[in-house]
This record gives sequence, C-alpha cells and structure tokens, in this order.
Amino acid sequence: MRKVAIVTGGVSGIGRAICKELVGRNVFVIIADINEHDGRLLEADLNKEASNAQFIELNVTDYKSVEHVITNVYEEFQRLDYLFNNAGIAMYGEIYDMSMDEWKNIVDLNLWGVIYGTQVGYQIMKEQGFGHIINTSSAAGLGPSPISTAY
Repeated sequence: MRKVAIVTGGVSGIGRAICKELVGRNVFVIIADINEHDGRLLEADLNKEASNAQFIELNVTDYKSVEHVITNVYEEFQRLDYLFNNAGIAMYGEIYDMSMDEWKNIVDLNLWGVIYGTQVGYQIMKEQGFGHIINTSSAAGLGPSPISTAY
C-alpha cells in the first residue's frame, strides 16, 4: 500500500522541496498550506504524470482545523505514515520594533502549529502502530541572530 504524508507549509521553500522529494519516492503527498492559489499550482505540477498529491487549505494556528485535516486524511487513506510540521514564518528586525500582534503571530504559527500537528498526528500514529513526525526548522531557527529574535 502506498505511503501517505502531510506536509504543512508545503507550498514554498523547504515544504515544497519536501513534497517533491516525497512524490519522487512514491509517497502520496497532502500539501497543507494557507496559500490556496500556489497550493493548487503545485498540486497540478505534482500530478502531471500520476495522482501523487492533493492540496488542502490549512491554517496551522487553528487547532480545530489541524485536527480536522489530519483526521480526514487518515479516514480517507486509512493510514498516515509521515507528518511534516513544516509551516513557519520568519520575522526580521529590531526587537523594539515588533508589535505584540507580530509576536503572537510567530509564536502561534511556529510553536503552536507544531504542537497542534504533533498532538493530533501522534494519537493517530500510536493507534495505527506506525508513523513518523518530522518538525522542520531552517538553519536560522537553530542559532541566534541579532535581527531574528522572534524566530
């Protein structure tokens, strides 16, 4: 049976590269992203030769939406082999220039989005007896930089 992966933030950057790599390894990919327009374009590109991918709109800052998407994917495919918690944003600038709304946005997306995905995905994988959760960070998230404190 073909393996299934969900990639949050799958439309661009690291997420896009993950989607392409997985399709190349014969994994069916769910491109989960807030950007519907580019998500549909990537879906069409990945499906040129065969049914390899499906776009699903997802805002990872909304727990109910994360739960809904992951649960629906599992119910449709009867398995979830990989969950890539990849959605994230970077904000650059001096710390004193950042508003509380900007802080909330980056924490909700980069931290809570990962927690929500892990919480729901792990439950499913534990019940089915297999699966992998991968939490992505760019190199910028691994070391401090004077203008990327929030990231």
